[in-house]
Amino acid sequence: LKLVNEAVTDEENHAYLCAKMAKSLGHKTGFTQSTGSAPPAQPSWHKLSESKKLLLDLVLMSCVVESINANLMTTLFSNSKGSSVKGVLRKILKDEIKHGKIGWAYLSYLQGQQDLSFIADHLAEMLDIAVRDELFDSNKAEHQTNAFEFGVLPEEQRLDQFCDSLQNIVQPGLSHFGIDNSAVTNWLKE
Repeated sequence: LKLVNEAVTDEENHAYLCAKMAKSLGHKTGFTQSTGSAPPAQPSWHKLSESKKLLLDLVLMSCVVESINANLMTTLFSNSKGSSVKGVLRKILKDEIKHGKIGWAYLSYLQGQQDLSFIADHLAEMLDIAVRDELFDSNKAEHQTNAFEFGVLPEEQRLDQFCDSLQNIVQPGLSHFGIDNSAVTNWLKE
């Protein structure tokens, strides 16, 4: 619960750090402008019991999203060399690892107390929710040739990085808890 409470503050701090960095690089406000798009629909599992809803939300946000983020931050940090973003990346990486632990620890807590197999039925939807089109959009920024210097993963490495996160962190983690993750493999193939 301590990690959960800290995560809220951590995420607000990440937004502040990133906005501050963006402003230092010439962005007017440091924040992206709203696209006016509608908020995402509620996941199908929000019709389930409160305990299942909580578990699936934690699997989505911690086990999937934060594990992907931690792996991405590791790659960015290790390639940032002496860049000015290295300190920000280190802070965010440290926090993303903590945030990922929340979901994995909750699965560990529940293992043996309840059947976790129903999670498999929601993995494809979780990936649909977690993955935004802009993850694979082309970034034509001037700094594309030295993207790591700006804390940006080069476009040509995005798909491999994402697949690595799912195949080497998320899927083995789910398997550890006896959760069939073939939906992840099928989702990746599609």
